[in-house]
Amino acid sequence: MSYREQHELRDGRILIYRRDGSPNFQARLRIVGASGYVVRSCKTRHLAEAVRFAEELYDDLSYKARHGIEAYPHTFKTIYEGWEK
Repeated sequence: MSYREQHELRDGRILIYRRDGSPNFQARLRIVGASGYVVRSCKTRHLAEAVRFAEELYDDLSYKARHGIEAYPHTFKTIYEGWEK
């Protein structure tokens, strides 16, 4: 998969881009205090709206990570491990 029209924000912690074959922007976020990336569709073709969406999502997830609230959605593995305990 290749990215086109890439825009970095907040020292590279937010990457806004378009995928080949899609008119909408995507956001890839790297949250301090959490592992991995969060990738979400911005559901818009307009860069300004995509930037606003990505920055709000980044702020929300950063707040959760700082306060020990799970920032990422549950996976089957995390649900199973919680059930197993």
